[in-house]
Amino acid sequence: MTLDRASEGTGLADQNVISSGRKEFVAPAVGMEFESYDDAYNYYNCYAKEVGFHVRVKNSWFKRNSKEKYGAVLCCSSQGFKRIKDVHRIRKETRTGCPAMIRMRLVDSERWRIIEVILEHNHLLGAKMYKSLNKVDAGIKRKQLSKVYTKAIFQKFQLEVEEMYSCFSTTQLHVDGPYIIFLVKERILSEGNRREIRDYEVYYNRGSTEVVCICSCFNFNGYLCRHALCVLNFNGVEEIPGKYILPRWRKDFKRLYAPDHVNSNVNHDDQIQGFNQLYRSALRVVEEGVISIDHYKSALQAFEESLNRVHNVEEKLE
Repeated sequence: MTLDRASEGTGLADQNVISSGRKEFVAPAVGMEFESYDDAYNYYNCYAKEVGFHVRVKNSWFKRNSKEKYGAVLCCSSQGFKRIKDVHRIRKETRTGCPAMIRMRLVDSERWRIIEVILEHNHLLGAKMYKSLNKVDAGIKRKQLSKVYTKAIFQKFQLEVEEMYSCFSTTQLHVDGPYIIFLVKERILSEGNRREIRDYEVYYNRGSTEVVCICSCFNFNGYLCRHALCVLNFNGVEEIPGKYILPRWRKDFKRLYAPDHVNSNVNHDDQIQGFNQLYRSALRVVEEGVISIDHYKSALQAFEESLNRVHNVEEKLE
């Protein structure tokens, strides 16, 4: 999605910003463009959830020969009024003639552009009208990990859960038996306070619940990213698989893996004792080294320096 045209002259991209806690959500504006109709629909639906209303498709236009969709109007579900023949039905009236809508059109057979926007509603809006599936599943995962993770790492994981709401589209790109490649689209805030869409490919194995995202968040930080969480939700996985809860982030890590202090009474003539002591010492460096990229670089440098020192000892002996 591009906001350049929307922000030129009118300033709508700067004025129409919905604040949701720490996040900012750009309201629809004339000139916004999307790669597909589904992207545009998902965007407006996410916007509606933040503001507090439901969306329905009012009109769609298709080309006569190819049946390709080239235009659509998405509106608030309260638009219009009850039909005359339905007036005496007991069902509660929910339509108020609300004018809120967006009109979109296919441009150059490849992009969908918003050409008309009405933001005003004539009824009360609910900030949280309904719970989405993502919110329910994310709540289950948060409850699960709040009992396991340390406070510091749980706060970092919560940020990923919160940012799941920026991921508005999860689709399958390729399926090969239990192996699936998903495409997750995320709306991020770029330079100039503008929103842009980035694509992330996520590999998923339905048999082993293995999930790997191209952003490599788990490799660097040790917890799953928002894109992987979206894929787990998509596949109905309610809890984080145990293999993605690393021991070093657990509250009971010290109790389960009490570090062995260097034993000065090691028999240097016994290679097994020497190996075990070196292994335990190296493992402690590894556990600390994967906490962050800076820790990793320092640990790797320390290993390289240690190896050089060992080589120097061999050269002196020769």
